[in-house]
Amino acid sequence: MTNKGILGFILGGLFIVAAVGFYFYSQKNAQNDNQNTRGELILGITDAAASIEDVTSVTMTITGVQIHSQSKGWITLSNEEKEYDLLALKEEGVVSLLANISLDGGTYDQVKLMVSKVVTTENGVEKEAQLVSGELKIQGTLVVAENKTATAVFDFIADESLHKTANAAFVFLPVITVETRSGATTDITDKNNIKIEGGTIETQTTVGMDVDGQLKENFKVDQNTPIDITGNVLEVPAQE
Repeated sequence: MTNKGILGFILGGLFIVAAVGFYFYSQKNAQNDNQNTRGELILGITDAAASIEDVTSVTMTITGVQIHSQSKGWITLSNEEKEYDLLALKEEGVVSLLANISLDGGTYDQVKLMVSKVVTTENGVEKEAQLVSGELKIQGTLVVAENKTATAVFDFIADESLHKTANAAFVFLPVITVETRSGATTDITDKNNIKIEGGTIETQTTVGMDVDGQLKENFKVDQNTPIDITGNVLEVPAQE
């Protein structure tokens, strides 16, 4: 190989090394930049219901949590199955952890909870409540900021959510008070309960489900409304 060829070979090698080095340097910086724009999102479940006659437990099973933004669409936060005894949360006066995740900064506008079943215990007997819809798509503003903590607490009001039909079956039409905060201070205990302080309240609203499975703001089905189950379809009989 001539001197010119050797020199060209060396220069080519140096160019490749420099290119590879630059690639890894830029990837590392991009990764760091992405991490620096992330914040923390904590979701919790609680219940501030009044007592329900003869009912000692209302256990709700959640199998998935998603969050939505206009720019990113739906993002899955959790597919873990978790159970929450709403009346036990009410009795203990706690907010139980639903999800805790690092998330890209930005504004999110919806949270979707997937509820697979609700089981009540009445006079010592377990009964599975009828669900009109297991998909709870809840509107609310969540602002996730760099190195800050955003929170959302879903307060399921069990005594307003649970209805009994004429044949003593239970129907679960959730009534939920939602509060979201940005820049909050949080503490998660060893029992996976959440303490939330400070921050800015972004959303504070109550939604309720109708017999068609739609969540509506400031709505609930009155406890005196008669509800029938025909097959798997809920019906509100016409009033005379």
